[in-house]
Amino acid sequence: MDMELAEEQENLFLRLVVLLMIIASRAPTTIM
Repeated sequence: MDMELAEEQENLFLRLVVLLMIIASRAPTTIM
């Protein structure tokens, strides 16, 4: 398995999580 590719995917995943947390903090009612 390519380590560089795995690291890139991990970075993308972390960005997605951060983005979701920002959206959730702005509009918590939409998640529920």
